[in-house]
Amino acid sequence: MKTEILQKMQRLTPHVYLLGRLFSEQLPPLLINSDIYIITSEKETKGLTILETLAAGIPVISPRSGGIIDGVQDGYNGLLFTPKNAKNFIQKLKNLSENTTIRQKISAQAKTSIHQGWEEAIENLLNIWQEIQKTVIKYKM
Repeated sequence: MKTEILQKMQRLTPHVYLLGRLFSEQLPPLLINSDIYIITSEKETKGLTILETLAAGIPVISPRSGGIIDGVQDGYNGLLFTPKNAKNFIQKLKNLSENTTIRQKISAQAKTSIHQGWEEAIENLLNIWQEIQKTVIKYKM
């Protein structure tokens, strides 16, 4: 279906590339030259590629499902579409690809959101370690 999908996507915007699976060393140059990152997997966890994309300031379009909704905030650092709803997906893609102002705003917020996310993750981890330490100390006494 790659050819069919590519042809339909190119009707919406002429600069579409479906690259498939990539090696990690191939990602940085692609991210630097990207405007939008689209993920369609409905079973995705909070994937590393999404975090890398947000850190690079690339707006994400993804389904409102799985672990993605923990990192992608609709209208803030990306856009979430209703799974299996082509009309909703197309509307989100057109909105982001045709509106430079919105894309730039979401891009700037994407960079900020990932840093806040890491700080929150570290804080949560420290809290867990502190609770474990308290439990171990109580157990030893």
